[in-house]
Amino acid sequence: MDPVSKKTITSRMVSHWSGADAETFEMFGPGPDGKEFKMMEITYTRQK
Repeated sequence: MDPVSKKTITSRMVSHWSGADAETFEMFGPGPDGKEFKMMEITYTRQK
């Protein structure tokens, strides 16, 4: 749900491992022009 318009939106989530000790999570959604854009990226790194 879009917190501004309170309308339901379609989003896409991608998670991938970039190595044995790192993972990246990305979330994409529609922009004001209707084209998909990256809303968020989180990189997890294992502590050694």
